[in-house]
Amino acid sequence: MKKILVVANWKSNPSSQKEAEALFRASGKIKKQKNLQQVICPPALFLSLGKKYKKNSFALGAQDISAFGPGAHTGDISGAVLADMGIEYAIVGHSERRALGESNTIVADKVLGCFSSGIVPIICIGESKRDEGHTYLAIIRDQLLASIVGSPKSKLKEAVIAYEPLWAIGAGAVREATPEEFREVSVYMRKVLSDACGNDVAKSICIIYGGSADEKSVADFVVQGGAQGFLVGRASLVLKRWEKMITNVNNI
Repeated sequence: MKKILVVANWKSNPSSQKEAEALFRASGKIKKQKNLQQVICPPALFLSLGKKYKKNSFALGAQDISAFGPGAHTGDISGAVLADMGIEYAIVGHSERRALGESNTIVADKVLGCFSSGIVPIICIGESKRDEGHTYLAIIRDQLLASIVGSPKSKLKEAVIAYEPLWAIGAGAVREATPEEFREVSVYMRKVLSDACGNDVAKSICIIYGGSADEKSVADFVVQGGAQGFLVGRASLVLKRWEKMITNVNNI
């Protein structure tokens, strides 16, 4: 079994280097666990700072990656640069990026950029609403398949899929998602992957929950939902909550 991934997406936080150092320092003091991998994805300017504090306790991830290689791409950070910095993961196709117009084609190019640079992509997939007719499953299928177009099957086995139900995230959340709903989607994703890429990919790929998980719900998502990890937003910025979340996952 792969290690359970607990990924902190700091987004555009914190607002100062001093605060970032405090978060990195605390994360670096969390004892490394045999069956758990802590990943910190800070703003790009803090990535080099994170290397100072990780001490093998956590891996570093980028919140985004360029769809292109090195070249005339102002504002982009290529996979080659991230890999040279020792970055091991990159979030790709996050719902907040998709909301700004990032297409499945761009996401697929970024996934390829990860693979070509030796970086593990955390590919975000999710529907905006649920319906009794289960049409959301077709949306998930189409988004998933379009996001991995062109990726080598041998590499896809190393990828991470983060299921992001948009209707359960942030201020506009309708309600919280349940572990059973996550299990339904993860089983469906593996079926889609099996049909498209083969059973080896479907069995090997890591599927984590990217909704509003917190220290109270993580155990249920692992035990009842079969989650192989979490992509955590605001809760990862509160040290006590982040430490409790890792402890609760590790104690399963």
